[in-house]
Amino acid sequence: MQLPPHGPGYTDRQQVGDVENRFFVRDAVERAARQAELEVAIETSHNHDHHRHIRNSQSGNTKQTSFQSQKVYRPAPDEHNLDNLHSVELRQRLARGPGWSPACGLAADIESGRVSAVSDDEYVSDIELMLENSRLFYAALYRRRRIHIGCQDMLIDAIPPSSRFRPADVAMLGSQITQADVLAAIKDQNTGKSSDPHGICAECYRHCPDAWARLMVIVFGACFRLRKVTPLMRTGYIVMIYKKGCERDLSNWRPVTKVPRALSILESVLKLRLFPLMGIITAHDQCSAAPGRDMMHAIVPVLDAIDFAASPRSPAIDELKALHALLLDQVKGFDRSDRGLILRLLAKYCGVSIPCRDDPAVDANYIQRLISAVDFLLWIQIILGDVPLGHPHTRSVLVNGRLSRTFELGSGCPQGAILAALLFNCGTVEALGALLKQAGLEGLKVRNERGDLENFCMSRFADDLVLILTTESVHPALDAIDVYSCGSGGAANLKKTLGMTLTPTTDGVPVPGPGGSYSGEAATYVPPGDPDGQPRNRLRWLRPNERA
Repeated sequence: MQLPPHGPGYTDRQQVGDVENRFFVRDAVERAARQAELEVAIETSHNHDHHRHIRNSQSGNTKQTSFQSQKVYRPAPDEHNLDNLHSVELRQRLARGPGWSPACGLAADIESGRVSAVSDDEYVSDIELMLENSRLFYAALYRRRRIHIGCQDMLIDAIPPSSRFRPADVAMLGSQITQADVLAAIKDQNTGKSSDPHGICAECYRHCPDAWARLMVIVFGACFRLRKVTPLMRTGYIVMIYKKGCERDLSNWRPVTKVPRALSILESVLKLRLFPLMGIITAHDQCSAAPGRDMMHAIVPVLDAIDFAASPRSPAIDELKALHALLLDQVKGFDRSDRGLILRLLAKYCGVSIPCRDDPAVDANYIQRLISAVDFLLWIQIILGDVPLGHPHTRSVLVNGRLSRTFELGSGCPQGAILAALLFNCGTVEALGALLKQAGLEGLKVRNERGDLENFCMSRFADDLVLILTTESVHPALDAIDVYSCGSGGAANLKKTLGMTLTPTTDGVPVPGPGGSYSGEAATYVPPGDPDGQPRNRLRWLRPNERA
């Protein structure tokens, strides 16, 4: 494979243009695949008219993205708010400001009513309307949301001083990408998967990695100097995977983004650098995306806590109190994450303090200068296509073999991106874990084999959170979750956010939850001591023996 010219007088822009002409040439990809005698079918549809007609690349038992009709999506303003806070002191603190950021872009259009549903009907079956309906749904999901600046500041302040990279680690994370880095990233790509939007599969890189590495080092170096990836690397499309519920409702489908393989390799370079350090910046109760941790480390302590709570006479229990379990589920947590919060948290791990960029009182150029001073942060901005750099990434939505019009990404760590899990864990939900620890929650107190008292109250796996709390700690935990939602752009899924009582009373009947009532068809959670005495729907409290 011929490499593009380079040397004195050869500019970055010429490099990027020549590299693109070679990098994404379909003939070169097919030639490499034939040389390797690979049994891989490269997608044959490569329509340059925005790829309007392509195949659905899902396989196996995954349900295909095929709609006879769709429920019409009706855009609504951001649903997170601070109306349910129980703590009067916290209400007063946040009321002093700073408050909510102004709405911008699509969020402002939705709030003003300038954006409306594609039809007044409840369902649409016309393919053009379904394409536009899907585009509107995901454009609204990935929009830049209004953020409560005071809440986000609380999240940043909650990160403990121990969660810091060493200066050598910061230098390593942002160091110049070498051929060795690219070779390791190519080896990290999963094989046996479908091709990317441009017909390139991982096997093509695995067959001749040295040639690709020499080429991609030039590409990535130019991308860093120009503060943007190539136009093709900024595109992608969303494949929907059915979960459960009504198939016509787009909220019941999981969006997985297919991005160019070149961008995946660039993300893998950063992932391989960041992953060994995740244990430094994430607490031990976060059992996802960190060395030596897995899902069982999150499940087993919860099962043990349930057993202890059901056996109050165990000698290991230090003090018997009513215990409750809270299960938190977020609505599209990966997709709604505020990118300003991601960069602020990563900056704090690097020892740099950055103000909230949504604050109109702060100079945006000043914030960008702080970010640009740390190469690792600038790499994250480039990979995400962060809006302040002026080159946002775009996406289309695949519906019945056709692609919708494109829209810009304003938030989130899209599922399907290689860096998504790491950025979401350390750049979003770690702030929630730190805030909950700062709240001083009381859970199950058990003495270990050395006789030391341990307070178990929390287990996390990415955005899945289980809290084991005493009655007095339920409200502070819910307040912390509300602060997190308003500072990160998130929102609790009220259908799946559950509360239940674990500890039996002397007569063997579970006690009600704090302020809970078991009357009616479903439990009503009425927090005691609210100023207006009205129910606060922050979770669903299960009645005894009620199934979730």
